[in-house]
Amino acid sequence: MKLSGVLHTLEMRLLTAQQNQLDYKTFLSLVLEDELEARQARKVERLLTHARFGAEQTLEQFDFALAPGLNITL
Repeated sequence: MKLSGVLHTLEMRLLTAQQNQLDYKTFLSLVLEDELEARQARKVERLLTHARFGAEQTLEQFDFALAPGLNITL
């Protein structure tokens, strides 16, 4: 199995499991949740990269003059 997301949190989870006397099922559940979160974060990052959105902008930076049909008060 490829569990690269576990590598970043394993030491912390082991320490937490020891300190809180977690059972194996709870420990494994936490570790697998960490892996899922890491995979989801990598997926979002990959999709954003492939989308090629360009520079990130806030509403304050948006030029509403380019879109006269937009209601600015919303």
